[in-house]
Amino acid sequence: MAMKVYLGNEHCATLERGERGLELRYEAAYLARSGAFGLSRRLPLKEGVADTREAVKWFEGLLPEGGRRAEIAKQLGIHTLSTWSMLRKIGNECAGAVSVWDEDDGPAGPPATEEADEADLERALRTLETSPLGRRDRAARLSIAGAQPKLAMVQGEGGTWRWPLNGYPSTHILKPEQEELPGLVHNEHTCMTLARRAGVRTAETRIEKIGEIECLVITRFDRTKGGERIHQEDLCQMMGREQKYQKDRGPSLRDYFAQEGIDPKALWEQVMYAYLIGDEDKHGKNFSVQYAEGGQVRLAPLYDSVCTLAFLQFDREMAWKIGNTYRNAEVTKKGIEVEARKCGLDPKEALDELHDLAERVRDARAEMEKEGWNMEFLDGAKLNDRIERACEWSGGGRGRG
Repeated sequence: MAMKVYLGNEHCATLERGERGLELRYEAAYLARSGAFGLSRRLPLKEGVADTREAVKWFEGLLPEGGRRAEIAKQLGIHTLSTWSMLRKIGNECAGAVSVWDEDDGPAGPPATEEADEADLERALRTLETSPLGRRDRAARLSIAGAQPKLAMVQGEGGTWRWPLNGYPSTHILKPEQEELPGLVHNEHTCMTLARRAGVRTAETRIEKIGEIECLVITRFDRTKGGERIHQEDLCQMMGREQKYQKDRGPSLRDYFAQEGIDPKALWEQVMYAYLIGDEDKHGKNFSVQYAEGGQVRLAPLYDSVCTLAFLQFDREMAWKIGNTYRNAEVTKKGIEVEARKCGLDPKEALDELHDLAERVRDARAEMEKEGWNMEFLDGAKLNDRIERACEWSGGGRGRG
């Protein structure tokens, strides 16, 4: 038994179940093609079987995590820990350009969509905790990594929502409001909009009410305007790391910046934005890179940006250290300088970049407040204090002081 791995519309590799785990072999025709590149830096193009341990970790990174994965396994009647079974069932539509198809159980027909009436879609969103794949009446095929409940959909003409079938590329992600985290949808949309207004390259978001459920709607940035898939991987996949938090032996900021091809200025901007707004859950799976033909790398737009300091339920530690602390409130000028140096950056330039970003965020926030945005949660998270400190630390820098 084997599964076919596609990169976009191209059959690039085959997966088999070996004694030690997943065995990945690139197709000879793909290896011979000009401009071909590996699924990951950890899975470079080569003849024969790729590193089995790296293959397991990388494909695990395509799958949902924690409670969502357990509920999906329960819904599908498979073992929670079986990566093979999970890929067979929900690997036909993943993040980026990768899709996985069982040779013996291919699509029921050509890729297509089916209209979703509002009541059906509202029901799916309301029951994501117990039915995380959205529908019980069709074979589930979509895998969206992460722990938060979400649904992948296609938006058709006139804004209508449609179910993607048989591997049809979804165009949007829907995240419904969660009872245990009231205000999360507004929080994330505000933080994403604030970043965009401040000049940070950011995924597009909006808020839409479906029935009685408020949802954050994210336009997929791993799709072209024509709907074609763009290959990407998150930084944990790129580094071959199973843990996403530094305190759990996951990657440090220095590890992020050591990855070849990533623009350090763009990465520093995303990291410092997370620090400024109090996003302490900005871990290694919340940064991604995208690949162009030939394997050229570009940092993906900012996504999953939330002011976690606004919620008492979240851990009060950042996903990575700045200097010697995981605590946002304990970050100092010296800590920024130490971390910048570890990351291969000039400390003064790094502080100047932070100053410039802080002023852009302050200006964007003032503009949004004039428009009537409710940003009180950022006051509680002490955003202004961090902005003022950042401006003081650079000693004037390039900003207006």
